[in-house]
Amino acid sequence: MKTAVFVMRIPEKTEITTVFPPERDAQIRNTVHEKQRIQRYLAWKTLEAAVRFLKERELSAFHPEKRSDGKWTADDLFFSISHTEDAVAAAVSDGPVGVDLENRSARHEHSPELPVKLGKRIRTAAEMKADSVEAAEKKAEGVDEEAELRFYARWTRKESLLKAGEQTSFSPEKLETTGNPEKMQLHTIRFGTETEFLLSVAGDRKAEVRYYWLEPGNADNGMNEAEVIRPFSETEWTELSGL
Repeated sequence: MKTAVFVMRIPEKTEITTVFPPERDAQIRNTVHEKQRIQRYLAWKTLEAAVRFLKERELSAFHPEKRSDGKWTADDLFFSISHTEDAVAAAVSDGPVGVDLENRSARHEHSPELPVKLGKRIRTAAEMKADSVEAAEKKAEGVDEEAELRFYARWTRKESLLKAGEQTSFSPEKLETTGNPEKMQLHTIRFGTETEFLLSVAGDRKAEVRYYWLEPGNADNGMNEAEVIRPFSETEWTELSGL
């Protein structure tokens, strides 16, 4: 079983064109904030490119539709999308999958209080215990530089589990990320130099995960047939564990 995750940096200029199905097109165009509207559009276009690359068919052939709970599904296709400031991601797999992407650098700049404000509220009992042990060790060392990193890694893992179907509504304090969840395998990576991103993907425990860059062509809308897909190089990402 395989899972492929595609990441695209948001280009400076994006012209929004019509996407399929009409429900997704309306959802994008009805988004009030321009940045979020562009993010939603490019996340969907990244998904389209991923499906073309992996399945050699258009996304429309799989009849994507939005369920009553707001989640998007398709016939014989498992996928998940995510967007954050400056980048979007799409995951395609042979089984249930969830992906979440966070721009850690932007979060640190604009919302530095989040790890303290929400950190304790999203933890399970097992995570609290793990954090207590970690805090004691760091206190002895006199520093805990990984506290913020641990928070965002945990947040993206919980979001990815939600999207993979572990919950129907988001209750992060009930989603376990410590150790290995019974049903889902979790992978979390960090990448980026000037801007650091964290990405988590949840899926089948036997799934092999591969990461790809999607580099758009030079069309005004940021996506065209000249798009380039290439694997992440070994030096471009680091897998996080033990957080």
